[in-house]
Amino acid sequence: GSYPINWTPAAFGRGIVVLFTKGLKVSRLSTSHFIIMALQWLWSVIWFFLLILIAWPLGFIAAFFYCLLSPFGACCMCIKPVIDFLHKGVQLPYTVASYMVQGKSCGSL
Repeated sequence: GSYPINWTPAAFGRGIVVLFTKGLKVSRLSTSHFIIMALQWLWSVIWFFLLILIAWPLGFIAAFFYCLLSPFGACCMCIKPVIDFLHKGVQLPYTVASYMVQGKSCGSL
């Protein structure tokens, strides 16, 4: 399931992690759930750097050529596959950002 962002690890013991949120609720998660949460956070950081270093620059380049070539798609159907490919490039920052928010691994592409 999903867990609120403001949860912090408080104690480890016998494979159980006890988590507190603002001192109001207590929940017990197994260590494997805690590791999965930590890995999701790590994947989010990796996706963030991919967004900044790769997805945005490629998205801007694809957007420039998409805007430049898309009017020609109306009269020349042979350019349609190129325009569709550039459109996917324009959507690349959105895709990477959604994977970042969800904490997905690269294997889930």
